[in-house]
Amino acid sequence: MGNIYNYLKLAWQKESHDFHQNPLPYFVLLVVLTIPLPHIFSSIASILWVVLALFLYKKRTPKWNPALVWPLLLYVGLALSYFWSIAPSNSLSALTKQLPLLLFPLVFFIHSQWTPEAETKIKNGLAYGYSVFAIFWLFKALVRYCFTGDQRVFFYHDLVTNDVNAIHVSLYVAVAFFILLEKQFRSYLEWVFMGLLGLVMVLLSSKNVIIIFLGLVVIRWIQRYRQRVTFRIKILVGVAAFGLLFLFSGKIIDRFRLEVVSNTGQETINRTIGDATNKVYNVTVSQAWNQTTFKANDFFPGTALRVYQIRIFFEMMREDGQWFTGYGANATDEKIRQKRIEHQLYEGYDVFNFHNQYIQFFAEIGIIGFIICIIMVFVNLKIAINRKDFIHFSFAILIISLFLTESFLARQRGVIYFTLMYCLFTSFSPKGKLKS
Repeated sequence: MGNIYNYLKLAWQKESHDFHQNPLPYFVLLVVLTIPLPHIFSSIASILWVVLALFLYKKRTPKWNPALVWPLLLYVGLALSYFWSIAPSNSLSALTKQLPLLLFPLVFFIHSQWTPEAETKIKNGLAYGYSVFAIFWLFKALVRYCFTGDQRVFFYHDLVTNDVNAIHVSLYVAVAFFILLEKQFRSYLEWVFMGLLGLVMVLLSSKNVIIIFLGLVVIRWIQRYRQRVTFRIKILVGVAAFGLLFLFSGKIIDRFRLEVVSNTGQETINRTIGDATNKVYNVTVSQAWNQTTFKANDFFPGTALRVYQIRIFFEMMREDGQWFTGYGANATDEKIRQKRIEHQLYEGYDVFNFHNQYIQFFAEIGIIGFIICIIMVFVNLKIAINRKDFIHFSFAILIISLFLTESFLARQRGVIYFTLMYCLFTSFSPKGKLKS
């Protein structure tokens, strides 16, 4: 007991000393770890971090980092779009939500020196913090299951709430997992954390993220351990474990199965939403792209919905010719609603945005915004490859993929997380290594 007390005392003294020497990494962690909480917490944390960064600014020439220009240009485009927006009030409110695109890069311009020690502290804190969140989400789901007997509490949005959003959390958890995976030496507790993060990753049931996540895991393990037979066996065991989890998790496999059967002609009736009396029909990708009108009982699975949203984007552009300017920041809701009425979809589809960040920027601020977004994500990837940083590489690949299926930056949590992580990864020292 005395040894534990002495260890904790020394750890506390070290962290207190480090905090007084350089508090910014701790405030970065405060921002990133408050993202899954109610919005007010991440907002306050972001304000405190930006104000502290400005307060601690010392008069010196900032180190030029061209990667930070791209989020700044996106914000400038969003701000300028107010002057031609078809919904100025919506655009004005969006500019407040999108402020991290402006403020975070400015902070990293003036605080451009991030030591390897700060990098290690931030990465470790992020991994441990989201491991604690994983424990909380699993425990909460278990308690709910004991009271309700409903297995759905362990899956998708039910696990983390619809507001926090399972797809967004999948990204947070995946990055935390890869931070632990990259450690050369791991404690038993870190192995447990990896297992919990991997479990939550699968339970969140984001088809896109799961596929990319598993691909990255296999690539990294093969790359690192290809010369060691014992670790090859571990790879097979790990893949088999995930496979068994899929087989025994009906809710997860149902989400993948729906995409297959609704696009292969095997089945058109959705047996989860509808019943024998009130039948609901799955819309195929082909129908989503080509069919003129739909019925109120037509259901769009994930892929079909995204294809439909791309289709109506091109219809809008052909009709209105807004290719260069777009409709304005956060100003496309009414246009989407008009298309929903035109194609006679169920009115619940009014609430969906384009579910594609590249298309979202194109529709809001025109082709220039689309090009800036494309450049930004590939600059992010190029820096990760040049630095041979697999954690950064994983984040870059996940973002490129996620932007294809989600308007990730249309939500406050998304814009805070992406902008902060993008600025961090592109500002870390090329020589920085994650310490155990």
